[in-house]
Amino acid sequence: MQTQAWTLSLHNVYCHQFDIFHRRREWVTSQQHVWMLATSGLGLYYRRELPDEEPLPVDPAGEALHYLAPGSWRFVDVCNADPLHLEVLRLRLVDDSGRDVFANFRLPARFSPEQTGKLAGLMHGILAQFDHDTLPAQAETQRQLGVFLGQVLELATVRPEAELQRRPQRCQKALAYLLRHYAEELSIDHLAQLCCVSRPHFFRLFREETGLTAQQYLCHLRLDHARTLLRFTDQSIAQIGRAVGWHDPFHFSRIFSRETGCSPASFRKRNLT
Repeated sequence: MQTQAWTLSLHNVYCHQFDIFHRRREWVTSQQHVWMLATSGLGLYYRRELPDEEPLPVDPAGEALHYLAPGSWRFVDVCNADPLHLEVLRLRLVDDSGRDVFANFRLPARFSPEQTGKLAGLMHGILAQFDHDTLPAQAETQRQLGVFLGQVLELATVRPEAELQRRPQRCQKALAYLLRHYAEELSIDHLAQLCCVSRPHFFRLFREETGLTAQQYLCHLRLDHARTLLRFTDQSIAQIGRAVGWHDPFHFSRIFSRETGCSPASFRKRNLT
């Protein structure tokens, strides 16, 4: 009998609900996969990469569910005085080499009413269990996440060969290690050992494959996690800095401000979707 082993890991999973109100246009992005479900109110969804496209309705009576790809820039406008209530699921799904499992697929940006009903039901269930700390609740959350991802992948189509991300394999173990240990001190020697190359060779390979140094790549990972914690937790800025690997809160704030253009406190106050 022939068997196939799969090792898939979920990272940075957040499921939240919140209200947004009419505000000035401000584009936002995320490095996670995001599913945005409207349950009340009325809004319009703009995509910056498609400036000539008509905005998409965000409407519980019609197009309630939208998929937002990592790295996409978007803005959600609220159409009247009533707030738009959203449920949002954010996650990363990677294989044992650190690759984004969805990178080889085109996921639907919009869903039919039947598809929306199925996925919305799962999102409601995940949200109901998400903040519970009991083992049964965590197991149920994992089960529903698995069903949700299975439903999404059934709707996905494989990208054409020309669009597939063809990344060299030499640094995959280093990338997978950084994804799991981003809050730890960076050791170039350890990363080079994982890739079975010398330290100087590792520096060159990593930049060739990612366009970044290992330090820059680690910084991006930490900032991505920090942005999520600032949006969706009430942890202090110092706590968040420590959680992502920067134990000096002033150093954390300085790097965050330099890379994002605003301080952690200002980022949190914006209450962006």
